[in-house]
Amino acid sequence: MRNVPTVYLAGAIEGRTHNEIFKWREYAKWYLQSAKIDVMFPPGLEWQGNEYVMSRKIVNTDLDSIDECQILLANFRHDIPMVGTSSEIFYCWENGYKAFVVIDPNFEKPSAWLIECSDIVFNSMDDALWYLTQVYGYENEERNES
Repeated sequence: MRNVPTVYLAGAIEGRTHNEIFKWREYAKWYLQSAKIDVMFPPGLEWQGNEYVMSRKIVNTDLDSIDECQILLANFRHDIPMVGTSSEIFYCWENGYKAFVVIDPNFEKPSAWLIECSDIVFNSMDDALWYLTQVYGYENEERNES
């Protein structure tokens, strides 16, 4: 029986518009699911707007989700604070999980922490998604079995 990989989609939520939060995640979901890779949105999305009241629950459920997935794809923006996303990337590094990070190609000097705690840093979402489908996708598994 096939063990279907699941990718946790990390990125800015707090203070972002619905479109900023979901547009890239829906695209990533469509792309990855076409290669038989499951995705998980941060469960904390359901408490958006109540971050300060629900902070412990948000953090704990997000970390539990990362534990379940063990693969993270982060859409990292340099022009806004990304405390939660940075913490999730570090959590992956600390626990031996895979963290793949997409940064804006105009991001001239990413932090040494971001680079060191990421397995691979990509300059485009399409490059990251293509890589994930090649490494974890269903078609890749079939090629390896024959």
